[in-house]
Amino acid sequence: MTAQRRRRAARPAPYVVTVAGGVPVFSADGRERLGAVGASGEAPADDAACAEAGVAAAGLHTRRPQS
Repeated sequence: MTAQRRRRAARPAPYVVTVAGGVPVFSADGRERLGAVGASGEAPADDAACAEAGVAAAGLHTRRPQS
């Protein structure tokens, strides 16, 4: 990634807050990124585990399959 691209990626977005506890959401086959989901209210690791459990319950994935 170029330095210019990193600067753009790190630029703050209005009305967006980043917090621990969020995970990416991929399709059932793991190939298409659909978005993200997060939970908040406990320790960050517990929030992420809760979000991952919800994604799994929906039959989706939080990681791409290994090639």
